Amino acid sequence: IQVAALTGLWGIGFVMWWVASCVVAALAPAASRNARMRAGMGAVAMLVAMLGFAAWRLVADTPVAEVRVGLLAERRVEE
Repeated sequence: IQVAALTGLWGIGFVMWWVASCVVAALAPAASRNARMRAGMGAVAMLVAMLGFAAWRLVADTPVAEVRVGLLAERRVEE
């Protein structure tokens, strides 16, 4: 949700496709071990960056002021 707040639909699509393509490249049997490791690390790096950004945003946006809300209702009983 925090990525969507910053980048919108384009950012969500980019993160989803980036991680998915890195996982596919990491699992490709025809690729060399070094290429598979780089692809796997790319997926992990993107996820760490995304989750770190989300954690930073959630901690940074704590509200300072307290808002009190009240509700008043009237109930009539018919006899």
